[in-house]
Amino acid sequence: MRQFRANLMIKKIFNSPRSVHENQHHRFVEIRKKVRASVRTDGLSDDQKSFVLALAGINGHPGRLLASDTEAIKRASRFFAEAMASHRASDPKLKFFLLTFTDDVGIVSDRSPVAPLATLEAKVRRQLAKLNLDAVAVIEVHPLVNYPGGGEGRSLLYHVHVLAWTTQPFDHNAAAANLNASHAWNCKLGAPPVTIEPIGDSELDVRRTAAYMIKPPHSAKNRMASKTDPARFLLMDTIEGYRPELALRVIEGLSQVEFCSLVFGIGAGRKIRQQLRAEIEAWHRQRPRTGTIVPSATDVWQFWLQLRQQFGSKNFLPYRFDSVIVPKPPRASRKARAGVNGSHPKKAVRRESRWQLGSSPRSRKTKKPGQRLL
Repeated sequence: MRQFRANLMIKKIFNSPRSVHENQHHRFVEIRKKVRASVRTDGLSDDQKSFVLALAGINGHPGRLLASDTEAIKRASRFFAEAMASHRASDPKLKFFLLTFTDDVGIVSDRSPVAPLATLEAKVRRQLAKLNLDAVAVIEVHPLVNYPGGGEGRSLLYHVHVLAWTTQPFDHNAAAANLNASHAWNCKLGAPPVTIEPIGDSELDVRRTAAYMIKPPHSAKNRMASKTDPARFLLMDTIEGYRPELALRVIEGLSQVEFCSLVFGIGAGRKIRQQLRAEIEAWHRQRPRTGTIVPSATDVWQFWLQLRQQFGSKNFLPYRFDSVIVPKPPRASRKARAGVNGSHPKKAVRRESRWQLGSSPRSRKTKKPGQRLL
């Protein structure tokens, strides 16, 4: 089953009849379709609908470069593909590999999600350093539509894709086997925690892998028992079973994280990550300001809290994160803080960040009669 799943993933990336551009276009069409469907909810004002859509990069965009911004993700995917194609051409001796790290720490409830972004990054960094690979890594989230089930809701699967390279001999089969046999990586879903597959030497292979790594959350996963061994499981992509309200829940979390915080580099990959950041931030500063623009100072966490208090399910608690790597509203200027009369502001009372793991979700109201769930 492990070999089958790895081969299935590689086949999906490299043997698709669509071009890289067509594949990405299909992904963005799907996620935007689901986000649009999710806001067709009785009771939402036009402003609220426009605000949600803009956070997703639809008919507007957020002032900050957020991971929920589908138009920004599309551009970043192209920039990354160009950067990796150029890096490949710079040294014909480079051998590329696609690694995927999945761990129990990344499986969280969609009802009370605590996104383990810093934990996953730290684990993957340590592992890649031991493997002596240069790499660019991207943290991704997939919703699981049928897990855990039994009335306990669904799960969000945070995991890491890595595009790595080396000029030295690297036994990827032995490396994957050792990692999966260790206690460092575990996956209770029944899938292998770590997969490592070689990437072809062509420029197209590298571009397709780069596009696969930076993509929108256009599909969900179904956990299915293997037909050959019911004790083992496969994680299969589904678009039809991916409901709009679950897609909105994913966008809610991504809208509280800056895109560039989900990308990190190791060794020579740091320079490529810096190049990607510079290019996408330059594009973002110059993009047309049309439609609804979500101000940079907006407290997005508070927006979602209030929206779900009005219209959402009482089962959904606010997102929390295991580190303060999410965007904070920019501080006002000294003059603004002093006030129009020039008086000095009172000393602020320090309070625990709501983004930290130990913070408590704020109280929520149940939905009003006759209102549909987001």
